[in-house]
Amino acid sequence: MHQTDEKVGKYKLRWIIFFAILGSVTLSTIAATIVATIVTWLLKYEPSPVPFNTAANSTFDRNNEYILDFGNVNSETDLCSKMGRFILNKNGSAVDSAITTMICNGIMKPSAMGIGGGFLMTIYDRKNKQAHFLNAKDKAPLAAHRNMFNGTNEKSSKIGSLAIGVPGEVAGYWEAHQKFGKLAWFDLFEPNIQLCKIELKKVENEYPSYDKTCPQFCETIRIIAEQGANEFYNGTLGEMLIDDLTDQGSIMTIDDLKNYRVKWTDPIVSDFLNGTKLFTSNLPGSGGLLVLMLNIFDEFKFTRKNLIGLPNEIETYHRIIETWKYVYAIRSQMGDPDFTNMTDLMKNITSKDFARNIKNKIDDKRTFNEPSHYGGAENLLEDHGTSHMSVIAPNGDAVAVTSSLNGLYGSTIRSYQTGVLLNSAMDDFSIPSITNTYSLPGVNKNNEVEGGKRPLSSMVPSIITTPNGDVRMVIGAAGGTQITTSTSYVIARHLFMGDSIQRAISAPRIHHQLYPMAVSCGTLFPKRISLGLQKLGHVVKLSDTASSVIGLVQINGTVIGHLNSMG
Repeated sequence: MHQTDEKVGKYKLRWIIFFAILGSVTLSTIAATIVATIVTWLLKYEPSPVPFNTAANSTFDRNNEYILDFGNVNSETDLCSKMGRFILNKNGSAVDSAITTMICNGIMKPSAMGIGGGFLMTIYDRKNKQAHFLNAKDKAPLAAHRNMFNGTNEKSSKIGSLAIGVPGEVAGYWEAHQKFGKLAWFDLFEPNIQLCKIELKKVENEYPSYDKTCPQFCETIRIIAEQGANEFYNGTLGEMLIDDLTDQGSIMTIDDLKNYRVKWTDPIVSDFLNGTKLFTSNLPGSGGLLVLMLNIFDEFKFTRKNLIGLPNEIETYHRIIETWKYVYAIRSQMGDPDFTNMTDLMKNITSKDFARNIKNKIDDKRTFNEPSHYGGAENLLEDHGTSHMSVIAPNGDAVAVTSSLNGLYGSTIRSYQTGVLLNSAMDDFSIPSITNTYSLPGVNKNNEVEGGKRPLSSMVPSIITTPNGDVRMVIGAAGGTQITTSTSYVIARHLFMGDSIQRAISAPRIHHQLYPMAVSCGTLFPKRISLGLQKLGHVVKLSDTASSVIGLVQINGTVIGHLNSMG
């Protein structure tokens, strides 16, 4: 790992004032009066946070380079989104903003993400019209093997010390900042150090161990800010982390931390809708599956008319469901490309011909309830410990990043010396010896446990550009196996069918992942459409699971964000 940037001063009063402005700090009347006086003075020197959902006028500077009046940030926590926008206002890069927002969400949403997990990040450079993909997902410990869960409790891959993968979050922050950061490393952490001290106590009732580990976790954030990521992987923090995990039965060692490396690759790129370009996650993410879904939708030539009139609505939803079933069947062939050659498979599923062949197999008059009809062979487990962030910077750059602990609160194992809550990444592998919720074993040989391997993920952090290279949309989702379907659904409604981003994200959603053989829909999904789907042979079930889609769109220089969780 690299050495850290020089520490930038002591914590500044302006950050405390910043949180007061955002309404996150409760002050007494006297204290509020004092702060208000200081704020009046500080605002002469520092820009106020960018208001959300405000129009920005696009212009060109003297070098004919594309700029926006300001950028925008969208995440599942409003405070963290505001913090990310503040970083943009300080002339930080899109990556700077994303990192600060992620650290904040790890503090505010510890059930979903944090420095004990990992992430996938898609980055777009507007000036050069190039995209980059950073894989900072968790790895299996070197001592892990395909039979490690034999004879164990069936929940051992989900909860407990054996469920923990080597976390990549901090390494990912560092490597992204080294390549695309503008502000000092410490500056990205400084507001979060204050936030940790002020805010983390509020979640003690949600997770009882916080009262014991809050001070240690805040100190860990401060040490990483001052000393860099190397301290987490090859320093005292790493040693304390491994000591705690060893005491709790983990097979992870200090060598696992020392040998962890992120991976830079090209994103998956696909053209659709007459030159619109999609940049999305490469393996171990599910970007290839998202590309296939959108290519099939493109073959159907979905338009606004597909949402007008009950017969059209039923046919459109039927086609979407059938698309998902065929696509999810292919997932059972995918795996970590560092362990299995995925070149031919990825080339096939991202081709237009492959999409056309699947489109031609879809029968508008009926569905099939045998997984073998679609080529399916693997059941998919749901995970809910995930969070997504979307960023568009004033210079037109963009970041889409999805981070995860895998399950709610990950493995539920916490390092008491560091306060770090660890992931349950091992449950994303196909584990033959464990029968899952639907009584179907994992059978994907390419996704079986191996030491140093990364498991498959449903994450699809995506950036969509116009034919001239401007960012059109930044999108991703949280919600386990629903991530890919929800993202494709929102893109289809917005770009293909002409819904506003708000309407596309807020529209009642459906989901099908082949196993179980049923369409999941929330209580808000129209009864008339579900009845029509049942007449075509679909099994429709109400579901209390939810996905959260987080998107930003830019239309004629206006940057608008929206997020919504749907059951």
